[in-house]
Amino acid sequence: MLIAIALPAFSQSHAPAAGVPVSPEALVREGVRLLKAENLDAAYARFREAADRDPSLATAHYFLGYVHEQRKELDQAAASYELALERDPKMAEAHDRLGFVRGLQGHTDQALERFEEAVSLNPRLFDAQYHLGVTRWMAQQFDTALDPLKTAVRLQPDNADARYYLGVVLRRLGHLDEAIGEFRTATKLNPQLAVAYTYLGVALRERGEVDEAIATLQRALTLDPSRFDAINGLGLAFMQRGDPDRAVETFEKAAAQHPEEPTAVLNLGTALMQKGDLKAAVSVLSKLTADRPDHAEAFYNLGTALKQQDDFEGAERALREAIRLNGSLADAHYTLGVVLWQTRRLPEAAGELQAAIVARPGYAQAHYMLGTILRQQGDQEGALVEFRRTVEYEPQSAEAFLSIGQILQRQDDQAGAAAAFAEADKLNKQKADQQAAVFALSVGRQRLQQGDIKAAIAQLRDAVKLDPSNATAHYELARALRKAGDAAGARQHLTEARRLDARTAKEP
Repeated sequence: MLIAIALPAFSQSHAPAAGVPVSPEALVREGVRLLKAENLDAAYARFREAADRDPSLATAHYFLGYVHEQRKELDQAAASYELALERDPKMAEAHDRLGFVRGLQGHTDQALERFEEAVSLNPRLFDAQYHLGVTRWMAQQFDTALDPLKTAVRLQPDNADARYYLGVVLRRLGHLDEAIGEFRTATKLNPQLAVAYTYLGVALRERGEVDEAIATLQRALTLDPSRFDAINGLGLAFMQRGDPDRAVETFEKAAAQHPEEPTAVLNLGTALMQKGDLKAAVSVLSKLTADRPDHAEAFYNLGTALKQQDDFEGAERALREAIRLNGSLADAHYTLGVVLWQTRRLPEAAGELQAAIVARPGYAQAHYMLGTILRQQGDQEGALVEFRRTVEYEPQSAEAFLSIGQILQRQDDQAGAAAAFAEADKLNKQKADQQAAVFALSVGRQRLQQGDIKAAIAQLRDAVKLDPSNATAHYELARALRKAGDAAGARQHLTEARRLDARTAKEP
């Protein structure tokens, strides 16, 4: 199948009368007709004859380049496009195709120059805007990839590939809601586009919509069972849903299908840890570190699994190796700091926690753990600084407020201590209520699926009462009330769900 090609403007005069010599322009038109009929050899002959008869005819060289490109003769294609541009330097289509060929040859900078020139010559040329945006994305120039892809979508709103790449860039730039919108549109425009379903599922998981993410990723795998990113994303979604058995099963399948992908084995180890099967996790991760001795994350995960087994010596070895391979792994520094603290080496532990904070500024857990160690070493003022930094970065840390209150109480700051204790009590109650709300929400959903609307409403009302800020609880209650015929109540809770989380846009 020939790829779509932008046609540069050229004369559209009628065919010559019988006996009148065929002009080079007419030969080009005939060649284009043959191209559309997928008769590549005959088309090439017409373009070759046109170029031989009129070497100044830019369109003849342009289409010769196109035929060479289809034959994978990239050097000849580039040469023909360059000849076309010598004849007509303002032919935007030739700049675009030359850029495309240079990209295939691995000359990204040259490709970008050609696409940028094509866009400057003809901003309405879809191919050039699309190629410019995609190539900038591939070159990790994410900020500058956005505008040409947005322009490409405006020029061809029904182009699924352009929508997909725009979604990819939006996600990379942190615009998750907009990205999901583009991925959804891409899947509607092309229901067979497995990659769009894959990244829609990945983005939905990142937004916390785990059930829909799982269904979407399963659809991607139905379309293309070979997609590693889809099966890996599906395993991560099962983990996020708290279903380690399905996660383990998925990652085992991913590892078997894609032995070249260490990420599958790495995530399998993590899923086994979530499942509580530490022995199996250590076995899997030990083999991965033996096979990939340069894989810092594998050593970190192995260290974490060994720590959970209380094998502090093994954990320390693995974590130190992770740090040697990648000193910027904040979690490895943090976990090593905890291991050193557990084995009563407080000065070394403090050093690792400080390294974790350097690697990840704003690391609340590391500040809290460092404060705990400083307090044990008798540095109350230093500990107080770290606990206050903890609540600055994590205002919901009841443990940090409790520690602040205890230090202030010893310093005879009774008012400050009372305020900190009160905040700790409030946060602990809030946490307990939120956990209870999650349980009530889960039960309410089950009752709703079973058709027991009355019991579902009771459970979901409890969830909303326990945690009024839970948008999902309001949304599920709206669903249940709608099924019960209480339209006004459903509207009230749907409105509240949307106020709490603007992503809750669909009707129940």
